[in-house]
Amino acid sequence: MATYQRHRSIFHVALLLTLAATSHASARVRPGPDVTATTQPDTVVRIDEDRALKSFTPRFLGYNYEWASQLYLFLKPGTSETDPEVARVAGDLPLPLNRASGTVSQELSWKGAVGPLDRRTVQRLADWLPEQKVAFGPVEWFRWVLGNEPSAKFTWTLNLRKDSPEDAADLVEFLTGDPARDRNGGANWAKKRVEYGLERPVNVVVWEIGNEMDQAEYRWTREQYVAAARPVVDAIRSVDPSAKIAIQGSSHYD
Repeated sequence: MATYQRHRSIFHVALLLTLAATSHASARVRPGPDVTATTQPDTVVRIDEDRALKSFTPRFLGYNYEWASQLYLFLKPGTSETDPEVARVAGDLPLPLNRASGTVSQELSWKGAVGPLDRRTVQRLADWLPEQKVAFGPVEWFRWVLGNEPSAKFTWTLNLRKDSPEDAADLVEFLTGDPARDRNGGANWAKKRVEYGLERPVNVVVWEIGNEMDQAEYRWTREQYVAAARPVVDAIRSVDPSAKIAIQGSSHYD
């Protein structure tokens, strides 16, 4: 309960700050208690809405969903039911391009997080979380975003650690396929998507191959990354030859 309330509060504050930033033409920034006597006492920020210095794409806006900590935002406390209050708080917040997900993408096995809850597998998404079934999985998250923004687009970060290239191919079919045409052979994953509650294909504009694999406990070398990424890229393209792929460069600041 405490974890749920903490993350919910952070989410609410983030929404309020975003809405405030996009709805006011001016703001006054006041110095904090650590400001020295030589610092200018007040700084005024004004926004001239009639003068465009540089174009800005709305695709910078969206939701970077992280499967572990943010899980608690969307569910009623102690249940697997989606809380409508979250959608109410989000309101008309624009969500044109949304990402699933960051570091925890390398812990989530998507096949175990879709379908009826009683048939999902137990997963441990973070060291600070218990092993549990992912009640708010991919289908639930896509439905929530699309409920707020029907034209939303998405990027998906593939799990290089736990999922196979075959899992990647199945995922492409699951999210973007036509249930009347089994592009990948075997199980008709597009048909399963419809059965699980996502009638229309998801507009995935980019497939990200792993996330910061040279960081955290992974510390992969370039050679390790390339060896793991190549068969995944081939698997994606075997289902969708026109798929856009994002590969990792380096996540080191130096």
